[in-house]
Amino acid sequence: MATWQSSLTLLTITAVLVTSVPVDATHEDGTSASIRVRSPDPSVRRLIEEGAKRSATFRELLGRLNRTPWLVYIQRGQCPQAIAIGCLMHVVAHFEGAPYLRIFLDNRRRSPELEIEVIAHELCHALEAAESPGVIDTASLVAFFQRTARKTFESHRVTTFETRAAVETGNRVARELQR
Repeated sequence: MATWQSSLTLLTITAVLVTSVPVDATHEDGTSASIRVRSPDPSVRRLIEEGAKRSATFRELLGRLNRTPWLVYIQRGQCPQAIAIGCLMHVVAHFEGAPYLRIFLDNRRRSPELEIEVIAHELCHALEAAESPGVIDTASLVAFFQRTARKTFESHRVTTFETRAAVETGNRVARELQR
């Protein structure tokens, strides 16, 4: 049974990766560059594009992630802590030789501004991990957040962490979107 479930999980992840399309972001100078943040969901791709268009901080996150070897996949789904609007999953996987992280954005649609803010917050967590040379697999990702972040929730199934940088990034993007 566990083998069948593992195969199904791998198949599902592979399907998401194959159908995901890199998002093109427009920089302040008007040039467009493919970035390492991807989504299989057109509505999420539009949010990423809108965030890049309207927020310098969001563009900076995308640019910094683009300078790492990491891929980040954002998809709609429920986080392990059901009340969360978004979350970075604490799992490192690999696709075509590149390490990748997954971000879930809650299925219950919110305002575009709030969803962009949440994506920025979670991208900051992804960037924190991607820029840490010690993060190479799931165990080192979890250890990284245990060392550098504040634990905000723990149950027998899930532990969530928060960093000051991600909170500040989300708040900054929210302010930039109000302009």
